[in-house]
Parts: sequence; C-alpha cells; structure tokens
Amino acid sequence: MDKVRKKKPFYKKYLTGLIILILFAMFSIYQLTFRDIRTTLKVDASKIVISTVSVSEFQEYIPVQGRVMPVKVVYLDAVEGGHVEQKYVEAGTWVEKGDTILRLSNTSLILNMMQREAEYLNLQEEMENARVALQIMTANYSNQSADLEYQFKAKSRKYSQDSALFPRELISLDDYLKSRESYEYSVKQLERINNHYFKEKVLRENQIKVSEKFLNRMKKNLELINQKIDALNIVAPIKGQISSLNVEVGESKTAGQRLGQINIMDELKILADIDEHYIRRVSNGNKGEITLDKTSYTVVIYKILPDVENGRFLAELKFENTTPENVLLGQTLHINLQIGAESKNNALTLNKGGFYQSTAGQWAYVLSTDEKRAEKRKIKIGRQNTDLFEVLSGLQPGEKVITSGYDGFSDKEVLHLEYR
Repeated sequence: MDKVRKKKPFYKKYLTGLIILILFAMFSIYQLTFRDIRTTLKVDASKIVISTVSVSEFQEYIPVQGRVMPVKVVYLDAVEGGHVEQKYVEAGTWVEKGDTILRLSNTSLILNMMQREAEYLNLQEEMENARVALQIMTANYSNQSADLEYQFKAKSRKYSQDSALFPRELISLDDYLKSRESYEYSVKQLERINNHYFKEKVLRENQIKVSEKFLNRMKKNLELINQKIDALNIVAPIKGQISSLNVEVGESKTAGQRLGQINIMDELKILADIDEHYIRRVSNGNKGEITLDKTSYTVVIYKILPDVENGRFLAELKFENTTPENVLLGQTLHINLQIGAESKNNALTLNKGGFYQSTAGQWAYVLSTDEKRAEKRKIKIGRQNTDLFEVLSGLQPGEKVITSGYDGFSDKEVLHLEYR
C-alpha cells in the first residue's frame, strides 16, 4: 500500500543557496572593512633617497649670485675735447699715481693760449710804461716844485721886508706893489703845480691799479688755459688697474666724454642680485658664505640699493675678514645668504630633495618602522635653506622619509620597498 510522503519544509529546499549567499555577503563585508584597498606600487629601494627627520640647528639662507667689483672706481673723463694723439697703456694695465695714460691734442686751445699770452704781455708792457711815466712825472715835479719853493721863499722874504719898509715910506708904492704881486704869483704858481701833480698822480695810479686787476684776471685765465692744456695729458689720479680704456689714436673726444676707468684694488665688493620676495628680510649686517677652492669665506651686506627692477634688487657685500687672493674682477660667486634673524635656532629638519617639486611640501612618503613600506602623509614645510627644510608638522624626530623625486609613483598611496 502506498505510503504518504511528508512534504519537506520549503526553506530546506533553498538552505544551501542561502548559506552560500550569507557566506559571500560576510566575505564582502570583511573585504570592505578590513582589506587594504589603497593603490600600491613596488619600488626598488636602491633607486630612492631616504632621509631621517632630526632636530638640528637651523639658519635660513638663500642661494644668490654676486659679481666681484672694486669698492672704489675712478673714472677718466676728457676735461677738454681733442684728438687722441698718443696712447701709452692698454686696458688691464696697472698704473701708479701720475702715470700718463694718453695724450690729446687741441689746436684751437693752443692758438687761444698764444693769443691770450700776447695780450697779457702787451698789457704788462703798457702797465710798465705807465709806471715809468709816473716815475718820470714825479721826478719832474720834484725838480719843478723845488725851484718854485726856492723862488717862493725868496719872494716871501722880500715881500715881508717890503711890507715893513713901506709904512715908513722907505720904499716907493710901486716897489711895494711889485713885491706883493710877485709873492702872490709865486703862491698861485706853487699851488697850481701841486694840484696838477696830485691830480695826475691819482689818475695814473688808478689806471695802473685797473691794469693790475685786469692783468691778474688775464693771468688767471692763462693759468686756466694752461690747466686745460695740461689736462690734455690724461694721467692716473691714483694707483690701480685700468679696467677700460675706450680710445683709439686719431679719434676725436668731446669735453666731458668718458675715456675709461681705474679700479682701486685695495678692497673688493660683491654686487648680489636678489629676488624682491626677500626684500623685507634682507638688511645691512646679514652675512653669507662663499666657498672658493674648498675654503669658506664670510661676506656681509653693507649697502642695499633701493631700486627694484624686473622683480630683483641689488645689495653690496664685502668680505668680513679675509679677501681671497684668487678672486677676479667680474667673477660670479655663489653665495649662501642669511635671511631673517642672525642667530641659529634648533628646529625639526629634513634634508632637501626632489620630492618638494612634486608635493610643494604638503605631503611626503614616510617609512614604516620596519622600513618595508612607505605611506603618504600630510606634512607642513616652513623655512628652508640650501640643505634643509624646516618641518612644522606631520613628522617626528627619527622618522624616515623618501626625499628623492616622486616622478612615476606620486599617484600611489603606499610604496612597497624592495631591497636587493
């Protein structure tokens, strides 16, 4: 007889599939929750640079370039124009004070000098003649006045005697009148010659004084012309090296034209070209360091030029203690120039590297403690110099960072380092 089959519960029919579905869901949740799904890349550790974050002294400085120049320069200008007649030295020659560098010629200046000398000599001769004439006039006056005074005394004595005799009627009226008239004529004659002499003397002396003043003025003009003629010989006003001499024999030069310059080599300066970004952080007294032939030299800013052109400004520096013997004029020097405060401070630092170009200092790959992988981490970079970055946040002393360039893998979040 047929047996009645019991119907299986409907859920048992789908139990296996349901278990599989639940297991798959649990696996997916696990993968989403615990699996590292970040982008990764294997990197050869021998091809990257790893630096350690440390605490060290930090001084902010920037690399700048400067050109060696003399502190003092003497320019050679043409005081008077002329043609270059002779050139005694060339650019680069060392000269002593008073050495003749070149000679100019100026025909019109020479002719003017000759004409002025002739005028001077003529006036000098006229003045000497006037002095001689005054001496002759004085001598003649002396002789005439002596005769007149003699006659005056005689007639005065005669008139005095007649004046005493006439009241006593010892002489006639006619004799008395003649004696008086003769005396009065003698007085007028003496007064007349004295007045004439003194007027003539004053006139001639004034003429001589005017001539002397004019002669002195002409003499000064002659001295000035002589100085101009002497200035046609261009001589070194000081000891130094001729850095430029822009003349050729036969060339015409005008008055005031620049002929060349002499560099005084006792002291040198460096003219540095600096980005205007640092203009408020650079001041007199800021120091820098230059390395020449493996020897370091300290330089210091002593003057900042106020003008800014094309986003750059200029500063003048000088060697603080020793000037290198092998430095040349015009030589370009590389300077590590201190900016900001002069004192060095301890700071969290990281060696400079190419990673900054890829990240702008906002993140970096930081190694794990076992140094087998490196992960992206946000950091903050502050000041910098040619060797170090100042780390403001995101890193701790002793941590290791990939500081070489990130080209080729900067889009990856985790790097797996392979050591071979």
